[in-house]
Amino acid sequence: MKPRGGGLALVDEGHVLKCIIGSMFSDCTLYLPDSTTLKTALQVKNLCERANPDGLAPRRIGCLFYRPSPMLTDKIQRYIIKLEAVRW
Repeated sequence: MKPRGGGLALVDEGHVLKCIIGSMFSDCTLYLPDSTTLKTALQVKNLCERANPDGLAPRRIGCLFYRPSPMLTDKIQRYIIKLEAVRW
């Protein structure tokens, strides 16, 4: 089985993003807190709405990095390693 490239989740509070499972966001820019900027494409893999205690139901959009470059994967892995080091 081919390993997955990872992904991220978006929170669409106002339900403004028009997408279905399989939709593509082709020209995304990720701004990481350490000043790293990454360009990638995202593919929607799941959609979920769950009401909060305040009664609002933001939509969670689970996305997969679509054909991530080795550089993108490396930079994300390095960022996660930094986060984990601070946490412990």
